[in-house]
Amino acid sequence: MQYLRLAVLLSFLALCSYTFADTMYDLTTPGATVTINGAIFQQGSIQPSGTGQFNSFLRIHAKGTEYGYNTDEFPHPPLDIQPGHTWTHSVLLSAVPMFTFNGVTYYQFMLDINEDQGNPNDSLLSLDVLQFFTGTKPSPECCPPGGDFGAARYSLDAGSNNYVLLDSSLSHGSGSSDMFVYVPVSFFAGSQGQYLYLYSGFGENNKSDGGFEEWGMGESNVVGGGGGGSVPEPASLMLLSSGLFGLGGIVRRMKR
Repeated sequence: MQYLRLAVLLSFLALCSYTFADTMYDLTTPGATVTINGAIFQQGSIQPSGTGQFNSFLRIHAKGTEYGYNTDEFPHPPLDIQPGHTWTHSVLLSAVPMFTFNGVTYYQFMLDINEDQGNPNDSLLSLDVLQFFTGTKPSPECCPPGGDFGAARYSLDAGSNNYVLLDSSLSHGSGSSDMFVYVPVSFFAGSQGQYLYLYSGFGENNKSDGGFEEWGMGESNVVGGGGGGSVPEPASLMLLSSGLFGLGGIVRRMKR
């Protein structure tokens, strides 16, 4: 009986560890593309990009883990947001570039990470939190899922704990984008004229040990698959058929 109880306990612990383990999506090879909850994540680099050239709207920086969202709240913004209207500021949804391919229209975002490229292990960084909201205020109160962030539109963690593994050594360092994110425009229905809030966090699975991370977007709206970024191959887009999930399950991760 004692051995039976031990076996049952070990089985339960194994099930728990499996159930709550994070799912890793690997973007550490050039051009890698994954689909998570209906959004497309693609490794890719545009150079030059960086502040002032790919319309930066959120910069965050901290060692270990780091969190932030775009806001006009200065001079002392919350979390790990780096102040300065040049690289962190409010964004109207209407200003975000759009791409249409395979009959689906997406909003496009770009990410520039700045990790240490001198050590192979230090060049890796995990994107652990990515949430999009829309609302009527340029500067919502901190922080999801509380505050006044309006309507939830997308979460990387809807349905399970997910993270994206990135490698800064695939790009040319600071000033060169590392990843494109395409989020279906249909996820933002009814948000015309509203502000977009992007809340993101890094370093929970692979720590931040370099410079700042910066979110940006293309110079202008382009519909039809051209313009500011590369478009995923049609074969990659077929993953959408198995990747569409609900927007529920917003997971709160704060600084630890």
